[in-house]
Amino acid sequence: MSGALALASDSTQLALHTLAHLAIDDPGRLDHPAYLAWSKQALPADAREPIERDARAMSALFAQDARSSIVHALPELYRDIAQLRASAARDLRELGPSDVAAPWLLGPLREVEVLAELLRSAMALAAPAFLEAWRALVPRCEEGLSALRPHLDEARALHPALCDARVELAWPLGGRGRAFARRIVVGVPHDFADTDPRTPAILALHEAVVRAQPCDARDSREHYVRVEWAALAEVARAIEPASAALRDAHAAWLASLHLAPLCEAVRELGLVSAEEAAQIASEPDDRARLLRAG
Repeated sequence: MSGALALASDSTQLALHTLAHLAIDDPGRLDHPAYLAWSKQALPADAREPIERDARAMSALFAQDARSSIVHALPELYRDIAQLRASAARDLRELGPSDVAAPWLLGPLREVEVLAELLRSAMALAAPAFLEAWRALVPRCEEGLSALRPHLDEARALHPALCDARVELAWPLGGRGRAFARRIVVGVPHDFADTDPRTPAILALHEAVVRAQPCDARDSREHYVRVEWAALAEVARAIEPASAALRDAHAAWLASLHLAPLCEAVRELGLVSAEEAAQIASEPDDRARLLRAG
C-alpha cells in the first residue's frame, strides 16, 4: 500500500496531551482515566501542571460556546514545538500566516479567543518538560509503528478511503482516532492502555471512511450523527473479507463503544427503527453483523 505511516510531530503530541485534560460533553473529548493516570505517573510535573491548573476553566469555556469545537483542530496549528514556542509571547491576534502551520485556523480560534489563548499558554508552559518526555517515548512509539504496519497494510486494502491516506501515531490518543484534512492520527500499539496493534488499524479505517462521507446536514450535531453512523455501517461491511484477526479486532472495538446516545440520535433522524437502535445499543458483541445488515 502506498500511504505513509509515521509518528505525529511533537506539537501534535503536545496538543493532544493538552486536550486530554479537558472534561467536556462532546464527541471529540479525549480525556481518559488510563491516560491521565499514566501522565501523572510517567510525566514530570512541569509537563502536566500548567494544563491541570486551568483544565476546569477551559472545560467550562468550551461548554459555553458551540464554536469551541474548533479547538479539536489544535494539533494542526503548529509545525512543531519550536514554532509554538517562537510565537508563544504574542497574542493570537498578532500571529500571521508565517507563524503557524495552519493559517486557516487563526480566524476560527480568534472567535473563541479566551479558550484558545488558555490552551496556547498551557501548551507553551508545558512544552519544555513534555518535549523531553516525548523524546524518551519515541523508541517505544517506533516499536508500536512497526507492530501496526502489517495490520494497517491489510486495512488499507479494504477501502479506497484509507489506501493512500497518511496515518500518524500519537501517544495520548490510546484507543481513539482523529481525522484531519491531510492526515489521520491514531494511538500507539502497546501504549499506556496496552492497545492491541490491530486496533489503530481499525481506527484508521474508520476515520478515513468518516472523512470521506458526503453529508448535507442542518447543523454540526446532525452532521456528526449521520457521518458517524454511515461510517460504522460502511466499515462493518468493508471488514468482511479481512483476516479473522482483524475482524475480531473490529468486533472488539465496536463492543467497547458506548453507542446508546448515537443509536438514539439515529432513531430520531429516522435512519433506523427503534428496535434496530435498541438492539445495536444493547448487544455489543453482535454489532458488526447488525451494522452490516442495516
